[in-house]
Amino acid sequence: MKSQIFHIYSLILTICAWLFVIATSLALILVVVIGWNRPDGVARIMATGDGVNIRSAWGLTYIGRVGHLIAIFQAILVVVALWASTSHLSSIRHIGLIALAIWAGLWTLNAFYVFPDGEFGLVPVTIFFFICTLGRTIACWSVS
Repeated sequence: MKSQIFHIYSLILTICAWLFVIATSLALILVVVIGWNRPDGVARIMATGDGVNIRSAWGLTYIGRVGHLIAIFQAILVVVALWASTSHLSSIRHIGLIALAIWAGLWTLNAFYVFPDGEFGLVPVTIFFFICTLGRTIACWSVS
């Protein structure tokens, strides 16, 4: 019974982590597609401001064509980390799990920074996915 509960818990965490990675990777690709021909060449995943003072997410704001290529690289890197996190080789799995935890942490910290008043409800959502990603990291760390 205890083993079944652990497997259900791990499955839920895995589904949440996969949804987060897929959603954020698609967001990166969407930002690149929309921002590719923008006159200012700036693509922001998270930003807020009054038009003059803009608060943008660190590591999730892309400037120019090089920035857009970095966004594509990040999307590919996160998908590769997701794949690595399912590896039977513990060293590869650990790298993937750590990369996904860092990715979720980056989004969570940026949500706090960009939306300190909790606009758009993004802070609790990113906290939820960060906790799920950390839980999956712990659950999958010592799987043989």
